[in-house]
Parts: sequence; structure tokens; C-alpha cells
Amino acid sequence: MIHFLRNFKIIPLFIATTVAVLFGAITLYGVSESEGLPGDTRTQNVLVSINPYKNIVNRIAGDTVKVVVLVPSGANMHTFEPTPKQVMQVSKADLWFRMGEQFEDKALPSLQSYNNKLKVVDLRDGVDLICSPSQESCPHCREGCDLHFWLNPLIMKQQAKKITQNLIKLYPEHAEKYEENLKKFTVEMDQLDDEIRTFLGPLKDRTIFVSHPAYAYFAKEYDLVQYTIEFEGRDPTPQQLTRILESARDHKVKTIFIQRQYNNKGARLVAQEIGADLVVLDPYADDYILEMRRIASKFTRK
Repeated sequence: MIHFLRNFKIIPLFIATTVAVLFGAITLYGVSESEGLPGDTRTQNVLVSINPYKNIVNRIAGDTVKVVVLVPSGANMHTFEPTPKQVMQVSKADLWFRMGEQFEDKALPSLQSYNNKLKVVDLRDGVDLICSPSQESCPHCREGCDLHFWLNPLIMKQQAKKITQNLIKLYPEHAEKYEENLKKFTVEMDQLDDEIRTFLGPLKDRTIFVSHPAYAYFAKEYDLVQYTIEFEGRDPTPQQLTRILESARDHKVKTIFIQRQYNNKGARLVAQEIGADLVVLDPYADDYILEMRRIASKFTRK
């Protein structure tokens, strides 16, 4: 009987020791109250529409999430339509940072049918959009509003804060890391803004000739004038081409900027007629900061 009682007293001690060891292991390996434990349905997958936002989410979240891009590199975002297979491949995401493009409207019901827990964040919210009635039929606009807002570093800084807030809501165990990375990214955006102003400050009101009208937010921020060669997503008509050539000669244009995502036929024709160089820019590049520096540098060319 005494031997039995001694064993009985040992049992609570054994349980307490086991719990302490398990708790220590959880703390050691950084497993949160929910992450990796039963009942946690999160996949740690975050969906973005284009590569620049993949770069930003990676800078904020690091290796705590896997970022998936909906629009493949080199594709035209304005005409892109995901296949059912592509939608299925990205359907496990916990969170989607969308931009307001038409293809997103088409993809959203399918994504939500596969994953009714998907949280969708619209990055247009809080942005002072550039809108005008003349853009109503513009294929790269929605409801008359230009959607190339990521090409303004100050807007991207603002959106990074929104991205961080929503990551913290979904993955609160990493809040401290996300907030620290946001501070670093904010400093980088301020430095990038200063660099661009240094590049372009002496060139106030310079007109830049571009094949595709992607730079309205950039031009507005840095006091440039964007002159677009394509009209409503199409090559210029002969009458429009005549006006473009006259304007290009008046501005003594030596460089026309094109993008690999588009056919650039009109821009090539104009360049040939006036003897201008063609320079390829990539607003959809993986490395956002590097490409923004490159765009600013190239815009210093006449």
C-alpha cells in the first residue's frame, strides 16, 4: 500500500515535468499558439498579382510566408486571364493583395469557391488615384482610373504599411518581425525617393515619350510629363501618328521608352522616323528598388 502511494505521488510530478519539456521545445523552435498546431488551417501562402508586390511582401515577411504571383513574368497584366489550372494552383493562399485589374474580378469567384477563407485586400484603398473621363475606355484603367500606382515609391511606402497590417492580422506571432522589417523598408523608400529627386530635379517638366502609359504616378510625383504613343491600348492611327511625330520633333526626342510586355509597334515606327533610340524598361521587374533606380536613371536621357 505504501509502495502504491509513493508511485501515485510521482505521477503528477512526471506530468508536470513532461509539460515543461514540451513547452520549452515549443518556445525553442518558435512555434506559436496556433502555428503548426491542430486547428491551424493557415497555409502561410500569400498571393499577389504582379512581381513588384512579391518583392515587397518578401521584404516584410521574410521566410515566414511563401509568396505566389498570379501574373507570369512577361505577361501583359491588362489582357491576362488566368486559366482554371492557374487559379487552382494559387487557390491555397491565406491572403491576396489585389490591385483592381479586370482579370482579378474574373479570378476572384473561382478562388473563393476553392477557398472560402481567402482574405482579399484591395491595394487601391487609400491611394489618391489618377482618374479622368478620357480614361474610361483605357484598357489599363478601371472606371477611368490609372492602376500603375506602384511606380511611385511614396505610394508603395504607404501600401507596405497596409500589407504589414494585414500580415500581422493573419500571422500575429510574427508581428515584431514584420514591424521591424517595415521600418527598414520605409527608410529604403525614403532613400529611393531622395535619389530619384536628385536624378530628376534638374529636369522639371521634361516630356518623356513612352510606348505604354505606365508612368503617370511617377511623372506626377517627379514633375515630368508623360507622352504616350499607344492610344487606348492600340497602335496609333495614321492621323495620330502624324501628331506624335510632330510633337517628338518639337521636343527633340532622342529616346523612346518601351516595355517587353507589349508589341511596341507604334513606338518602333516613331523611333525609326525620327532616329530615336529605344530603351526597354520593366515596371514589373522582380527587384522593385533596383528597377525604380534604373527607370529614373534612364529618364535623364533626352
